[in-house]
Amino acid sequence: MAENILELMDLNHPQLNALKREKTVIFIPISPIEEHGPHLPLGVDAFNARFFAGELAERLTEKRPDWTVVLTPLLPLGTNVFKYIGSIHIRQRAMRDVVTDFASSLARYGFSYFVVFSFHGGPGHIVALEEASRKVSKRFGVKMISLTGGLAYKFLSGGFTPEIERYLSKPLTQEERELFKKDIHAGWWETAMMLKTKSHLVDESYEELGPVEIDIRNIRSDSAESAGEGLGYLGAPHKATKEFAEASIEALCEVGLSLIDRLLDGEDITKETTSKFYRAPIFRTNFKRYLYGGVALGLLVIAVVLWRLLV
Repeated sequence: MAENILELMDLNHPQLNALKREKTVIFIPISPIEEHGPHLPLGVDAFNARFFAGELAERLTEKRPDWTVVLTPLLPLGTNVFKYIGSIHIRQRAMRDVVTDFASSLARYGFSYFVVFSFHGGPGHIVALEEASRKVSKRFGVKMISLTGGLAYKFLSGGFTPEIERYLSKPLTQEERELFKKDIHAGWWETAMMLKTKSHLVDESYEELGPVEIDIRNIRSDSAESAGEGLGYLGAPHKATKEFAEASIEALCEVGLSLIDRLLDGEDITKETTSKFYRAPIFRTNFKRYLYGGVALGLLVIAVVLWRLLV
């Protein structure tokens, strides 16, 4: 690891305080512990978040040797996990508040750049991280983004296919393109990533797991148990190869590094890092509270009007 990539927990407070605030960026990996089929470990999302945080730290400091990246410990938290044994669910509001408090603890001491890494695609999870990033940015006047929020839906729906094909140096077949669009959970990509980074944790049974295809728009919290044979995966694990993982790593890092670069240059990249889920009020942390409050207020108004009519 490069000298200007530091682990937060390894530092003492004078070392942390000595860092130049205008040349330091904090990387925060966060993803849940969640079931990932019969062939992958529960830590897939967490492993991927930590891997990409470390990988982009290396690439960023190579490009910007005068900058320092501080890697925080992985936060093994997530909401909107599939209902299946092994999945650890955290309430959306709790997720938002933990990430807000975590980053605020460093922002109040002058650190100005924060990047959150998550590789879990639950809409409420993505939105919680975006809400936290916006709250911290506004409260302390810093720049904090959830890097993978805006990229998650694009990736899950096959939007990175051209970039992956470029790094594979060969096109996917039409059948493979269709499979990749429905590669949602513990399938082709996540199995490939584990073969690349945690091969000792991958059960060889993945080679025999046929595709379980479901449209991303039809996903429910119990889909891992109800779709296919109910084995906890949605996608095509048998297609996984290390080469596919390597191509996807290059594709994702290319986009990720460009976004971080622009953030550190002072550019507003909010539109590109904002997910479609964030724009839908139903996925917001306070949606139910506002909904119930609105209903309660409406009933109160109706009650008052009826009372006046009857009196």
